[in-house]
Amino acid sequence: VVVIAATNRKNALDDALLRSGRFTIKAHVPRPESHHRLIMARKQIDAAERIAGQELFISDIDLTAFQGHSSDFTGADVAELFRRVLADKSEQQVRTGIRPGLVTTDQLIAACQTMDINRRSWAFHQ
Repeated sequence: VVVIAATNRKNALDDALLRSGRFTIKAHVPRPESHHRLIMARKQIDAAERIAGQELFISDIDLTAFQGHSSDFTGADVAELFRRVLADKSEQQVRTGIRPGLVTTDQLIAACQTMDINRRSWAFHQ
């Protein structure tokens, strides 16, 4: 039997799961460095706009500002951030019936801050 598992919260796992002999190999994958988060952000933008067939983000979005506000984000966090930003825009359009503007740098940074607060709150309650 081969089991592959991944977690961002090893300390939240039950000790019984981590007993000797349960997992032969354990590998630590560090959080992505700043320039890797920048590449991930650009790929998220490109993929979202390709799928939508239209621009969703302002053309001069400042991804270096994003880097500074996402220092402890994992790759999954980066993907979730962009999913949430676009979901918020979609919900806004459904509520108002008007297509919202393009995602700005300020909106992306605000989402980073909100997501960071939510992640800290969730970790505290665990």
